[in-house]
Amino acid sequence: MILKKLDKYPEYAVTDTGDLYRIELNGKPIEPRKRKPVTTHDGYKRVQLSSGGKQYQQPVHVLVLEAFCGDAPEGFETAHLNGIRDDNRIENLRWTSRKENHSHKALHGTWQTGENHGSSKLNNEAVRQIRALIGKEKKQDIAKRFGVHPSLITLIAKRAIWKQLP
Repeated sequence: MILKKLDKYPEYAVTDTGDLYRIELNGKPIEPRKRKPVTTHDGYKRVQLSSGGKQYQQPVHVLVLEAFCGDAPEGFETAHLNGIRDDNRIENLRWTSRKENHSHKALHGTWQTGENHGSSKLNNEAVRQIRALIGKEKKQDIAKRFGVHPSLITLIAKRAIWKQLP
């Protein structure tokens, strides 16, 4: 286990496995105290840090990458190479472009699309039913039946959304 001090939060250090520790208090070294992260609604781990009398919520994966690889290059973001959002080991993290990060998500099935999207009102079966009804019923009637806006039915009909569904 390798412990690295955080440049932006000098009272804290992070390990190469993603554990965070408070190592100083008011500028004086203390026995390292492990910080307990919380898991967000979307599966990432965050930790609360204090600096200069202010509290900050920081994603653990970003802190690990900053400590071991430096700040993100312009336009880059964090990628979890295995797709597991709470696996914050340094060997699982990398700075990538948004495009590359999205291609990783598509590869390991964590891309939030279709029924996997948190705000989706429809599931795959409903979209199949909607596609079967298009041309047979008015879009407004289909929309009312499924509790969605008619513009959504148009987008489904044009395959502008739910493209991944055959």
